[in-house]
Amino acid sequence: NLQLIFDNVPAMIWYKDDQNNLLKLNQKAAESMGGRVEDFEGKSAYDLFPEMAKKYHEDDLKVIESGEPLYGIVEEYTPADGEYGWVRTDKVPYLNTKMGLKGIFVISQDITAYRKAGLALEEYAKHLEQSNQDLDDFAYIASHDLKEPLRGIYNHSSMLRRDLAEQLDENQERKLDRVIYLAKRMETLINDLLQFSRIGRTEMTMQPINLQKIVEQVRETTLATDDEGITIEIKGTLPEVKGDRVKLTELF
Repeated sequence: NLQLIFDNVPAMIWYKDDQNNLLKLNQKAAESMGGRVEDFEGKSAYDLFPEMAKKYHEDDLKVIESGEPLYGIVEEYTPADGEYGWVRTDKVPYLNTKMGLKGIFVISQDITAYRKAGLALEEYAKHLEQSNQDLDDFAYIASHDLKEPLRGIYNHSSMLRRDLAEQLDENQERKLDRVIYLAKRMETLINDLLQFSRIGRTEMTMQPINLQKIVEQVRETTLATDDEGITIEIKGTLPEVKGDRVKLTELF
């Protein structure tokens, strides 16, 4: 029978008329109100829960009079024997032309677990956003502090090379040039690492990349100290590809 179907539906169901009387409800709805089906059928919502009945009735009448269903209403509620939570409610108008009766079906599902999970996810997202901002701030400050002495090394090396230009032999000039080059290269690496720290949170910068130049730069930096016994050999000419320069540099 109809009651058996009602009681096996995994949702709370109420059938009310336009006077806010509960004509029928299922066991799940009755349990949420702290009683049995027979305790509530035929009763007025104004008698059962006077504090909320007026608002429920006003909302129901809008649906009944318009003839348009209302889906996905998220409401807070506290069942009679449970903890504070949320429900998702659909309201569907019903017209019995034979009896001249206007009514409404109210179907609610407990979404407390989903809602709590969503709120927890929102809170996590806020913490993650703050952590990312803290990381950006730290990376910016760290890169600024690292660049400051590098600029000093670059500027003083350049001035030293200029002032001693006539006194330096070829080997000394080569070493000073290497210091100047490495200072500039280190500043580029700091900028690249700053961008690299944002990978996963920013879009890749896709552009044509000359792999030959990338590998040459990496090789020069790797062998900057002229360590013996290290050989990096590039056979042929590497192609031009489309990619992110920082990621490709880090790769090599």
